[in-house]
Amino acid sequence: MQIKNRMLAKVRSLMVACALAVVIGLGGTIGAGAASTAVESADPTEAAAIQAVILKQIDAFEQDDAHTAFAIAAPEIQQRFGSSAMFMQMVRQGYAAVYRPRYVEFGPLVPYDTTSENTGRYVQHVVIEGADGAVMMAVYAMQKDDGGNWRIAGCNLTPLQRESL
Repeated sequence: MQIKNRMLAKVRSLMVACALAVVIGLGGTIGAGAASTAVESADPTEAAAIQAVILKQIDAFEQDDAHTAFAIAAPEIQQRFGSSAMFMQMVRQGYAAVYRPRYVEFGPLVPYDTTSENTGRYVQHVVIEGADGAVMMAVYAMQKDDGGNWRIAGCNLTPLQRESL
């Protein structure tokens, strides 16, 4: 997996548009101006911790380390799949870009809930190029567990209309 620091203007605008769409779709009540503020005001320490968790899971997928990948999932995800083997099977079948990425680039991190009583959950946007060259927007739902550790509560993949990065 190659992680690049460059951000193409077209991909950035797509990510901001996706971030706004996801926040609105998740029940947020912010306008376009507030969306850019939310993206810019994310705590850098939390952003780094969230990104580290996502990268740890992607690395676990690449190593076929089902135990580690499953341990990073939120309790609800663990209950839904029941075992690390079932979880890995689902990832291999439905999330090939995340399972074996060639390229990973972090985009906007936005609060899940933009009201004054923020729930402490976030949505992290990640551009991922799969082994097949397909470029996807991975939208990760992130939440803290009872111990204060970030966990992945879900991931939604949406194809981006562009060539290989």
